[in-house]
Amino acid sequence: MTRTLPWIVLSTLSLGLPACAPTQSLADQTLVDVRPQKLQRGDYLVIEGERVPPRAGSGFLLRAAPALRGKNVLTRVVLDGTFTPPLPGKPVARRVELRAVASPAPGTGGVWAERVLVRIDAEVERQLGRCTFKGKLGVIQKDVKEQRAQEIALWTGEQSPLELSFFQPSMRNLSDQIVGWLSDDRLLAWLGVKVRPIGDAVEVTELVQKPGAPRGAGVAAGLQVGDRIHKAGGRAVQSAADLTLAFRLADRRGAVALGVKRGADRESTLNVPAKERPLILPVSVIALSLMTLFGLVALKVAMVISGVLTWVERRVAGRMQSRVGPNRVGPLGALQWLADGIKLLLKEDIIPDAVDRPLFKLAPYLVFMGLLGTFVVIPFGQVLIVSDLNVGVLYLIAITGFVALGLMMAGWSSNNKWSLLGGMRSAAQIISYEIPAGLALMVPVIAAGTLSTQSLIESQGGWPWQWHAFGNPLAFGCFFIYFVSALAEGNRTPFDLPEAESELVAGYNIEYSGWRFAVFFLSEWANLFVVGAIATTVFLGGWQIPGVDLATHASHWGYQILGLAIFFAKAMTLVFVIIWIRWTLPRFRVDQMMSLCWKYFVPWTFAAVLFQALWVWLAPPASTANKVMAAFTALGCGGGLLWVFFSRVFYNWKQNPEEFSWKQFY
Repeated sequence: MTRTLPWIVLSTLSLGLPACAPTQSLADQTLVDVRPQKLQRGDYLVIEGERVPPRAGSGFLLRAAPALRGKNVLTRVVLDGTFTPPLPGKPVARRVELRAVASPAPGTGGVWAERVLVRIDAEVERQLGRCTFKGKLGVIQKDVKEQRAQEIALWTGEQSPLELSFFQPSMRNLSDQIVGWLSDDRLLAWLGVKVRPIGDAVEVTELVQKPGAPRGAGVAAGLQVGDRIHKAGGRAVQSAADLTLAFRLADRRGAVALGVKRGADRESTLNVPAKERPLILPVSVIALSLMTLFGLVALKVAMVISGVLTWVERRVAGRMQSRVGPNRVGPLGALQWLADGIKLLLKEDIIPDAVDRPLFKLAPYLVFMGLLGTFVVIPFGQVLIVSDLNVGVLYLIAITGFVALGLMMAGWSSNNKWSLLGGMRSAAQIISYEIPAGLALMVPVIAAGTLSTQSLIESQGGWPWQWHAFGNPLAFGCFFIYFVSALAEGNRTPFDLPEAESELVAGYNIEYSGWRFAVFFLSEWANLFVVGAIATTVFLGGWQIPGVDLATHASHWGYQILGLAIFFAKAMTLVFVIIWIRWTLPRFRVDQMMSLCWKYFVPWTFAAVLFQALWVWLAPPASTANKVMAAFTALGCGGGLLWVFFSRVFYNWKQNPEEFSWKQFY
């Protein structure tokens, strides 16, 4: 989803023209969508254009990959403009060509192309580094014949400069960098060279030798600066990855033959012995190991947050009921959650005879997996995110579907009527409230024009009137609808019907014991933080610091820590509200719960989505009308909410001045 749909002009020459033929222009303007605008390793930069019919004397607009096989034609995407590295780097103006693939248009027999794809990989990072690009984007194709290249489809200019951000900091990019360092970078260091792609070959740009170390194997074999390597081990070489792949596949007892062109000389062959190459694990093994490591870290974080929140809720509940709560294990009972976890681990795991054993065992882990998966796209800070998916919000809605599946599985597999009723209630409740929750999230998505969670935060600001929750009164209502719907999806009071002790004994988890019983409650308390984190991300500005712009935020690690603290403060505030609601309100009846969803929340969110779409069209984000609406909503709705809250607090204080205490702990 892009904010701008650039117009491009495609100029082309026929594939049949000789290399010295003059350029012929089509001069047709074609609407093109360039997406996404923030890229990381593994993504594809997609450039789409409308197909233009050929004219007399002109050739093809753009040839697709299948039609070009065996014809020595290379497709390239050209970035011509300013590249700005992270602070404190200085902007650099240059022109860069990236390898691309032209995708065939349907119904054209593979002759025409409407889409060009660029894979963002380690090769692109070597060429660009971590940077922000601003300038013109072009698509060219080169017909390589007898050592000469002709640009046959040249240049896509734009009415306004395009902006692209490459390699945003994330755990995913860090993982890919480590994989590259342990594989391709080590092999290039062993060869003793640095290379860059140039069309159908790679050029040696620098010879590398560590002080006191022997020369690299490639340098010892005769490689020099300026050499163009176009073959390695009988394979075509168009990137550093192609070059290193030949050495990874080579037999250690033999040598790798490099096809090299030097200056105007003819092709020569250099044999590089492979017997001393470094031991390189398969890329898949390295990537899987790193994914497992990061997954374990995320699991530990989620479990610690869940455990600590159990203690927080018990202390808050005790405070609201004029009692102490846990206060024995650790200072103020702060380690009670750890003692409870160890106790449940040591408990016997009882599995009744009549249950469906595979499903019974799997259900609690499926529930926890659905909640753990949300941590992948939650942006704890500007650089603290596992993976900034460009469909982050859609991913959140999809991954939490495992929770409903796991609860229903637990209720059915237990072979107990109370469990089955609890599972059915849970499935009906979660599926019903997913509709208003998803529609409520679409209101900020429409306002920001992106599904990326990190981009949603960046589209807001640090001050409350810059948050999506205060964009307009209907958006403010959607914030509360999402919050209440999330409570219902998490089976929290007053929506705890699947666990209603007075009706269902214990609900879907009645037959569980030991560690599996603990997993259900770890999931419930992890859900508290997930609800607060998602609401903070989408509606409340996330990690944004008031008065600090994004560039300044990225310039110092102190701002990153402060942003993390702000994010946790907002999320934990919402967690406290959820806990207060549980120990204040009674449980709804089933008919009341369903009426609230279908009669009120669903119509409101549909109206809000339509209004937000109309409002974005009439009043763009930078318009005066939009700013006035945001200020009015923040002052009226936000200020009114604070006034109601604090007026009630002071009313209770005046009614019971002796019993009212500001102490947080007894």
